[in-house]
Amino acid sequence: MSQITAKAHQVRCLVLDLDGVLTDNGIYINEDKKESRRFNIQDGFGIKLLKALGFEVAIITGSGSALIEHRMEQLGIEHYYTKHIHKLSAYEDLKAKLNLLDHEIAYMGDDYQDIVLLKRVGLSFAPANAIDAVKNVVDICTKASGGQGAVREVCEFFFQLHQKTQDIINYFEQYPCHTLEKVY
Repeated sequence: MSQITAKAHQVRCLVLDLDGVLTDNGIYINEDKKESRRFNIQDGFGIKLLKALGFEVAIITGSGSALIEHRMEQLGIEHYYTKHIHKLSAYEDLKAKLNLLDHEIAYMGDDYQDIVLLKRVGLSFAPANAIDAVKNVVDICTKASGGQGAVREVCEFFFQLHQKTQDIINYFEQYPCHTLEKVY
């Protein structure tokens, strides 16, 4: 068993940065000065499946808006921290709330402010669009960029690690008429 695989088997919680990880790093501003962000539906579905398999999923971001809160509600993410550019205090709070140790947490980030957590957690990920300083400290870099399926790659990594991919397929073959709300 590789060192990464051994570390991955201990993970019970996936923590994500938002901008550049769950989004494509763009902020769209319309003429009314309203902001919007682009999220990837496959990332979201991967998160819901990961949660259904018993993983905790959390967000720590320097951003803050009603839009982010709305997306967290859509994804069923209970633990999210906004306006935390310095992420360590939010991380420590999350660990305490979930009674987790560093080695039980995976983190995905893309920029300087993420490095402190990337070095601390049990398993670290970076999307393809991460800065080099981040790519140099993580265990795994995804092929996809943030907001373009990078989070789904991480989810698929855990599905395969725990041999759940076929179970997921079987579920949807067995219950073809259930709505997403009933599944999750």
